[in-house]
Amino acid sequence: YSDQLQFFIDNSINKQVVESLIFSGALDYLGLNRKHCYGLYILLRELTDKEKIIFDKHCKGDLENKFRELINGSFKISAPRLQKLTNAFNKFIKDFKNQEFDDLTKVLYEKRLTGISFSNMPIERKYTKLKDITYSKSINYKLFCILDHLIIRKTKDNRTMAFANISDDTAMIGAVIPPSSYNKFSNLLETNMAYKLEGFHKNNKIIVNKLERIFE
Repeated sequence: YSDQLQFFIDNSINKQVVESLIFSGALDYLGLNRKHCYGLYILLRELTDKEKIIFDKHCKGDLENKFRELINGSFKISAPRLQKLTNAFNKFIKDFKNQEFDDLTKVLYEKRLTGISFSNMPIERKYTKLKDITYSKSINYKLFCILDHLIIRKTKDNRTMAFANISDDTAMIGAVIPPSSYNKFSNLLETNMAYKLEGFHKNNKIIVNKLERIFE
């Protein structure tokens, strides 16, 4: 491709491939947030072949600046045949301006698509990064993390529990979900999902006593 726009308007490229590039952060260099990028991609896919030719000619391969014009509200196309496109752009600006996927959503998409989180997890002061956990049954840690691996087991008295690996942008650690917690939160457990966890540290593992899924 001679420019980024041709890539965006080429419907022969699998839609899932382009979405994966957007959500994994591969197109962040365009200077737009990922929600803008995704919304505009969906919009451009709906153009007819004639509309694509006019749009491509108008942009003249300068997609980055045209994207910024779009977000700033100064993007205009005077061709009468593209009035429908102009209206769609105006709606796009209204719907997406100054918005972005929240950080946990970005982290989750990155993890799902690449197996790695490139964005920092949005750790607030009251939440601990995994690398900073120290042994103490007296500390109830609050964590933002992704559930990477999950194994369901039965105890000797036939109760259900789970072992897991959890990670954030700093480390990975094992976690135990005892029967009392598993009974409360088993319906929320799914790998590659983002969670808020609470629990204490014992034998190099987090013993989970509370769990909340962040992104559905």
